[in-house]
Order: sequence, then C-alpha cells, then structure tokens
Amino acid sequence: MKLFGNTTQTSGRAKSAPEKKTYSAASTAKPRAVARAPRAEKPARPPKVKRQGSGKKVAIIVPLVLVAVLAGGVIAAGMYVSVLDTIYPGVSVYSVPLQGLTKDEAALKLKESGYEVQEDSVGASVVLPDGSEITVSCNEAGLAPDSAIAAEAAYKIGRDSGFFGNLVNNIKLRFNETKVTDIEYTRVNEDALREKVTAAVDKYLANYASDGYHVENDKITLIKGASTLSQVKTDDVYNLLLSSLQSAASSKSFVSTQLRPEQTENADDINLVEVYNAVYREPASSKYDPETHAASASETGRSFDLAAAQAAYDAAKIGATITIPLIVTEPEVKQEDLQALLFRDVLSESETKISGTANRISNVVLAGTTINGTILNPGETFSYNNTTGERSSARGYKLASAYSAGESIPAIGGGVCQGSSTIYNAVLHTDLEVVERRAHSMTVGYLPYGQDATVNFGVIDFKFKNNSPYPIRIDIVASETTKLLNVKIVGTKLDDITIKVVSRTLSHTRATTIYQEDASIAPGTQNIKIKAHDGYIMETTKEYYDAAGNLIKSVVVGKSSYKKYDKLVLVAPGEDPTKPAPAPDPGDNPVPTPTPEIELPPSEG
Repeated sequence: MKLFGNTTQTSGRAKSAPEKKTYSAASTAKPRAVARAPRAEKPARPPKVKRQGSGKKVAIIVPLVLVAVLAGGVIAAGMYVSVLDTIYPGVSVYSVPLQGLTKDEAALKLKESGYEVQEDSVGASVVLPDGSEITVSCNEAGLAPDSAIAAEAAYKIGRDSGFFGNLVNNIKLRFNETKVTDIEYTRVNEDALREKVTAAVDKYLANYASDGYHVENDKITLIKGASTLSQVKTDDVYNLLLSSLQSAASSKSFVSTQLRPEQTENADDINLVEVYNAVYREPASSKYDPETHAASASETGRSFDLAAAQAAYDAAKIGATITIPLIVTEPEVKQEDLQALLFRDVLSESETKISGTANRISNVVLAGTTINGTILNPGETFSYNNTTGERSSARGYKLASAYSAGESIPAIGGGVCQGSSTIYNAVLHTDLEVVERRAHSMTVGYLPYGQDATVNFGVIDFKFKNNSPYPIRIDIVASETTKLLNVKIVGTKLDDITIKVVSRTLSHTRATTIYQEDASIAPGTQNIKIKAHDGYIMETTKEYYDAAGNLIKSVVVGKSSYKKYDKLVLVAPGEDPTKPAPAPDPGDNPVPTPTPEIELPPSEG
C-alpha cells in the first residue's frame, strides 16, 4: 500500500460477502420478541480479515513506546539535574544544611552561621623525641576555614559521576544525608610555618645531636641511643606538622603527633660519668660588678645521683626517654637579692645654706653638679680635688672671696670648700673611713665648728674610703634658686644603728681689736683690713645609738684648731682710734666682703 500519491493499491484477495447472523430454534439464544413493525434489515458488514503477523507488531511496539517515554523522562531529568545550579538534596557542611542553595547563597549562610570563626585551640603539635613540642594553631598557620571553599565542596557532592550518574546521585542524596567535613582550607603560610619548624629542629639537634642529653632547671633528659636521633630532618617535621594541621582544621580539634625516628639496636651508649662531670656545678653567689655597678649573675649548684641514673639507663630500651632529677643547691646570695640591696638606703644626709655673691654661689653649684652621681665601689677612695678637677675659669669657675692669712681676697673657685665640708659632714654620720681632712684656718658659719673640710687644689684635699661591702653613691642637689646644697650618701644599710655627731669646745680664745696707722687712710676714716675671728680648739665625737635609742659607744674622730685673728683697723696717722669712725657715704658704694670659703696656700703652714 503506497502512503504518499494519488492512487491506492489494494490486495489481490477477493472480499467475501457479509454473512447475515440468524438465530435458529435450536439455538440456545432466545429470539427477541418483536413488539413493533419490523425494520428494514441493514446489509451485513463484511467480516474483518486478520492480517498475518499484526499481533506480534503490537506486542513489540507497546514496550518500545514505554521505554521511549521512560528514556525521555530520564533524559529530561538528567538534563534538569545537569543544569541545576543549586546544591543537591541532603548535603550539609558539618551541621549547616545547604540543599537547594546556590554556591553564593551557601557561602553566605555558612559565614552567617559562624563557620569562619575558628578557636585558637584548633591546631596541631609535633612531639619530638625529647618530649619538646612544636605547637601551632591553625590561625597562626593561616589555615583558616573559608565559606566560599566550603560551599564549592558542598556543590561538588554528587556531580562527579557523569550525566546519568549525577542523576542517580541526586536521587540517592534525597534519602541519605551527606555531611561534608573534609574541606580544603585557605592556603597555609608556608614561610612562617617552616621558619618555626626550622628553629625548633635546630634547637633540638643542638641539644641532642652532639652529647645526647639536655639539662633543664631541675632535671636531665636523655634518650638511650640518642646518636640515631640526630637523623631528625626539618622536612619530615614540617610535613608531619602540616598534615596534622590539615587534620585539625578538618575536624575542628587539636591534633598531636609523635615524631618517631628510626632506631638502631647498636646505638652508642651515653657515658653517665662524663655527663655528671659536665653537669656538676658548685653554687656561686652574686657579687657586685664594679664596672657595671650592678649585681653579677649568680649560679645554682647542681649534681645528680650517678648510681641511680646508671641503673635507670641500663634498664631502658633503645629510644626510651630517661629523666634524671637534678640535686639543686641555691647560692647564698642570688642576683636578684643583691640587686635589690644596691643603693637601697640613704645612709646619711647633710644640707647647708649657700650664701655670698652670685659668683660664689655659682662656684658651689658647679662643684656639686660635677660630683653628683659619683659611685664608689667597695674599697675605693673618693678625692674631692680629683673629682672636681682644678678650679679654673676654663672649667667655669669664677672669682669669689677666699681665705689667706686671715684676710679675704678674691680667687678663682672661691666657695668650693662648702661642697667638701657638706660632704664631710654627711660622711661623719656614717661608718665610712675618712682618709684626709683638714679644718679651715678660721671658723665657717654654715656648719658646726669641727665639722668642716677645707680644700686647695694641689695642696689640700678631702678624701674618704668606701669601707663597706656594698657600693655607695654621692647624690648632690645644688640650686642657685633655693641657695641650698643637699648631699646624700646612698648605699646599703645593714643595721639599725644611728650616728650622732657632737663637737665639743676644748678651748676658746677671743679676738681683740688692733688699730694700725696707715698713711693711705684719709683723716677721719677707718678701714677694717682683717675681721675678728675667735680661736677655737674643737673635739668631734661620733655617738652610736641602737634602735631603742641606747648609746652603744662614742668615738673621737678628731680635733680641729681654728686660729684667732684679731680685728685689724687701719686709721690715719695721729687719729684717735677710740673715736668712732663716721658712717660711710651712701655714694661711696663700698664693696661687700662675703664669707670666704677656700684656703689659698697658707702662710701659716
């Protein structure tokens, strides 16, 4: 039969005439009763001709159609799954469900859930054979969780099996929940991690590669067969730590791994006698260092029970760590204790009022400033002249009044004796040893008689020695504003004894007035050439008192002789010396005569 064209071709078989069904009396079917007038009979339909093989075709076509429909559905479902841009059902990262979300949506959800927040306790360590650890947190290593990376990992679940496999995975995931935990983190900071590992391994090798033992504060750690442990390699430790960090990051926990280098049965034994000789140390007390003015380092004595250590070593297996307790002996004086004692106490203090001209005050302040902060180590001697140097205009000293044979004359550095005297007065109130001291030829007004010390560069000096076991420091504050000179001796006071300085007059000679005619003096006037100074012999004593105020002892430290200088008044020839001199004319502007404080080369010896 031709399907396309204008003609139709039929089969060569002749069609039989349709047979008319009739029912006979003998038929089991009951004849229909005729209630109405009989209708005209329709011509009988020709019987259908059953073609050969048509039943088999139907049986084949139906399954094919079903397969085609099913295949089409599968293909359509597969195409749908393949273009799906959301995460498959049942997929979560740890406990955060992400099904049906795009990668961006999933990353945002993870971030909001706190996925990127990582505790510092999440990290790893590698334990070296000596028990020391290299510990690094994931945060330190830069190995941090990233929401975008986690979302990408969740998105890939079920998408690695091809067109049909992905469809099957999608269906399976609907019934089997999948939690993603093994997620790649951000890239580790390799340089920083390797630097830390290298430093730790270098320290380990320094401790064990040469002598095989390590000394700590209270123990010795050694490993039997330590010579083989020097095979520890930086790369091995680094790789082990890196893998441990990655495991810690994935599990959000802390991972500790023991490094176990290969051991050999013929490892060299450690000679414990040699170890004992190397470790043994006598305790050493801290001492004052005169160069640094500080306490030197003290040392703790140490040793160990050699017999017990040898027994433990012999019983251990190759590679076993053996701990030997140290016998520690503390030094009598520790560095920190001695340092706390240095310059702790004010041993004594003396203060005097600076008087006179501006030049004199300047000289006193300059000398005090030069001496301020001077430190004397135990056994050292202080020299006033050597410390201040020669008093010269080049050093900043100025003209001021000085003593010479009872007269007051101008001299460079006048007044500096107030510094030496004030320091001497402070020294008297301590047990420091006075080496050289001379009293002024005449009394001074800023200190008690018998407690002053004159100086003259190159001729007379003031010296004292630090005979204490600790260093001392001379602190001086000299002010042109307040006109005060304050001296403190700072050191270490070892007792509660106080010293009182007492000066007693042994003799007192009063000065008189002498009048001397001088042609240079105008009639009716007088000129005082030498002021009156009484003569004294003083005895100075140091009295020692305990904390309760009881006198322990008295020690005479010396005698001071001050010459008597009569007042010398120059008058005109023939003048009556008893007649009072007229008051000076205000316009004369007389030059004031300040209190002199320095000895020039004395004429009196």
